[in-house]
Amino acid sequence: MAHNCVGKCAPLFFLAIVFDVVGLAVLLVGIFANLHLDGQFYGDFLVYTGSLIIFLSLVWWLLWYTGNIQVKQTNKIPPFSLPSSTSSNPGPPPHPLPLSLSLLCLAVYCWNLLRFSEALFYPNLLSLLTP
Repeated sequence: MAHNCVGKCAPLFFLAIVFDVVGLAVLLVGIFANLHLDGQFYGDFLVYTGSLIIFLSLVWWLLWYTGNIQVKQTNKIPPFSLPSSTSSNPGPPPHPLPLSLSLLCLAVYCWNLLRFSEALFYPNLLSLLTP
């Protein structure tokens, strides 16, 4: 049952989960902990590092997703041969919905990450831009 949920690329799945958990932990420590060392504040370093780790986890998620794509085997025309007039038309190729859907999810994730970082680091940004 767990194999069906994780898919065929379990190491990539668990690596992506580890990157997400570690990145979120570092991000939350940077936000909520009062980290001063020799009179200098280091929370912003942890916030940036956690965000970067979470962003890098997208690489593992994309590799896991592409490793689990199943391609149907169809009757293909051999390469370098012209189809004969008596062969049946196989029809149009399948629509690449999974790829476009994953790119849409990636764009939404990056957009939300950008909005969150703007709200976190520049809370008065809109008031500065408006006259």
